[in-house]
Amino acid sequence: MRKYMYVFAVTLLLGSAMMFGQEKIVVEGDKEVLYLDLSDPSGWNQRDGMEISASELKCPPCSGDKKTVPAVMMHLDYAKIQGTFPRMHTEPAVVDFSEWEQVEFMAYVKSTRPNMPTRPVEVGFGKSGELAESKIVFPKKEVWQKVVVTVESMGEKAKNVERIMFGCEKGKYKKGDVTDFHFGDFRLVRAKK
Repeated sequence: MRKYMYVFAVTLLLGSAMMFGQEKIVVEGDKEVLYLDLSDPSGWNQRDGMEISASELKCPPCSGDKKTVPAVMMHLDYAKIQGTFPRMHTEPAVVDFSEWEQVEFMAYVKSTRPNMPTRPVEVGFGKSGELAESKIVFPKKEVWQKVVVTVESMGEKAKNVERIMFGCEKGKYKKGDVTDFHFGDFRLVRAKK
């Protein structure tokens, strides 16, 4: 009996280890969706004095479900920023985005600024130093919004997305500005095959 329990436990552990960190395609209506697990702040790296942490906010999912999902927060205190382009980046497990139509994620901004720059943050996809960049427009502060970036806009870089980066140009902000960007529910989406 012990022998069978041992074999079962080892099988369960190996199966769990193989599943951990692997993305799975799910069908949502007429779409296929591949969720990217990017909400753990320890999986992100920062540059130029910004801070990264788990968001305390409840992030609604892109699908519109009522459940909430975890998010990561990018904190920028412009009195402490050291460089000209504070940013954070991560390396996704899935690097070939070319078979997908778009990247979707939820975004939220909170700032001490009364008015945000028109495009306060940009997101880049590709290899380090060779990113296809998209500017994110926030029509309102302190409201979750769904961001959609078409894979077509990435061109050839969509075939090798070794890095996802969020960054802000320091020149768009003033000393004393404090801004928090929250990002969650990263996913790749395409029409159901």
